[in-house]
Amino acid sequence: MPQPESKEGCINLLEASYSKEKLLRILENSQGKALLPPADHAIWRNARYDTYFKPLIALAEQEAEQALPELTNDLYAEFHRSGNRSRFETVYFERRRRIARAAIAYLRLDHDTAARERMGRSLIEKLEALGEDESWAVPAHVESTSGKDPFQIDLFGGETASLVAELLVLFNSLIPRSLTEKLRQRIETQFFDNYLERHEEFWWTKTSNNWNAVCHQGVVGAALLLLKDTAKLAEILNLSCHYLNTFIGGFADDGGCSEGPIYWSYGFGWFSKLNAQLEARSDGRLSLFEGSDKIQKIARFGSLMTLPGDCLVNFADCPSKALLRPSVLTYLGERLQDPLCLDHGRRNYRKLLERQIELNKERSDFFLFSDLLLRDPGAIDSGQEAGRSEDIFLKDLNVTIAHSHNSDAPQWHFAAKGGHNDESHNHNDCGSYILNIGEIPMIQEIGTPEYNKDYFDPKRRHEYLAARTKGHSLAVINGQEQAAGAAFHSEILGHLAAEDELQVTMDLTQAYPVAARCRRYRRTFRFHQGAPFLEVTDEFDLESVDSLESAVITNCSVQVLSDRAVLSHQDTSVALVPLEGTRIQDFEHLSFTDHHGAEAHVHRIRFSPVSLDTSSRIAYRVIPTASARVG
Repeated sequence: MPQPESKEGCINLLEASYSKEKLLRILENSQGKALLPPADHAIWRNARYDTYFKPLIALAEQEAEQALPELTNDLYAEFHRSGNRSRFETVYFERRRRIARAAIAYLRLDHDTAARERMGRSLIEKLEALGEDESWAVPAHVESTSGKDPFQIDLFGGETASLVAELLVLFNSLIPRSLTEKLRQRIETQFFDNYLERHEEFWWTKTSNNWNAVCHQGVVGAALLLLKDTAKLAEILNLSCHYLNTFIGGFADDGGCSEGPIYWSYGFGWFSKLNAQLEARSDGRLSLFEGSDKIQKIARFGSLMTLPGDCLVNFADCPSKALLRPSVLTYLGERLQDPLCLDHGRRNYRKLLERQIELNKERSDFFLFSDLLLRDPGAIDSGQEAGRSEDIFLKDLNVTIAHSHNSDAPQWHFAAKGGHNDESHNHNDCGSYILNIGEIPMIQEIGTPEYNKDYFDPKRRHEYLAARTKGHSLAVINGQEQAAGAAFHSEILGHLAAEDELQVTMDLTQAYPVAARCRRYRRTFRFHQGAPFLEVTDEFDLESVDSLESAVITNCSVQVLSDRAVLSHQDTSVALVPLEGTRIQDFEHLSFTDHHGAEAHVHRIRFSPVSLDTSSRIAYRVIPTASARVG
């Protein structure tokens, strides 16, 4: 693993204990580099993005005279009334997207004075409307049944504070002083003072998931931009570093993130942004990255979890396909001198610029577009995908990823997980796996369903197909699925990587409740990487048995024949062939609501023993459809 050069005199605040007084001296003696280039800087007008931003500017001009869509009292109250969060959040994020469009259009329309003046007025009016919002937190994160709490610091309230701070700095000569002071005072009262007074009350200061980093970036990032009171800034910084250590402690020692690559990109992405702000404000003397081997490992996680075709190893709440933010990857690659991250970032820059801009995507906001310009790597790749992927075993996270070695057909990509059932964004999925062929997910995870009130209720979460065992390629034993909680876990018994074959054995016994009457459940994956095939063997020792099945989840087309099931998607297909003593019981069509609120479906292919017994074995092999027989 590459090691970045140390910055002389730079102190990692997560690894060194600094008093408020010492932090104050450093901050007072730092001139501070500009955290954002001025609005007339050439970086905002990079010609590479002319075509990309053209639809954004056209839409921003249409919206110039339009008021932001209104967040009514009824919308604020909707979540606590019905559990639906999407109706409020659709309007909430559209407001922020319109602010982003006005800001980016203003930055890029320097050649058209009249158009720029319209965009300037539009941005000011939209910021005024944002300042009138009673609460910047979303109702799903607020206890009051009104859905409003101006002193609740949540993910999106923190993001809003950070957004407003950046806009106030970037457009300081444009925004009227009265509006600037009003917004500054709101942020100081509701975020800086509120954090100092109530930091112990906010649950996210003590958690290790993405909330910790995102909320802290909102508070501390805004403070680094806006606070003139260096004593208060030093106090906020001193407190936040204590809590941010908990965030980094939530990653496995091998850099693994149990929340998956999308929440890695979100949480660690905001942590990385905060590091860049801190290093700039302190003239490089204070850091959250400097000299940390663990940070170096965490930084590589997103790239390691990315498969060809923007597919992701999507255990937990994570889509099967997504383009990780190129600006995050590029920053990590450059700051940590890591070619894996830098090459990945350059590829994603190229892919993003080849596609039409997504103006209605929820997070097509100012941070996405401004960071895209600010972190542009200069040279981007020529269009080649990454070379042959390396096999990975994250022993601490309990995730293994392996790739076939064939060159005459699309490469196979296999991943499996162990772990426990109290992970962040948990699914009851110890022992689950995915299989992609080329860029096509064939055996897959549902990933992220619709987010609503019940899905984040620990008592109801695992009733949802995406989070319950039945929605994964796993066994159901005597009608019992895996149970939730840290006590329900797996153990990797063996991980043997030979030249052309990977074999992984897991003990999944403890992942199931007592009612499963399971004395032992051992799962073995045998992935042959030359002429690729995957063999899955489940061995059971039960106290008694009424029913037993092991399933495969897919959204490919399914055809069940006499001796196999064929999964097909476009020109790609594989056969699932039961081995001796196993039969295909049937397959079922299961429905769920996807992350965007649309109805979606998967197939669940069920295997069972030919002869049901307390000592049973279920085994099947996944082979290319061209294979005539199974040996």
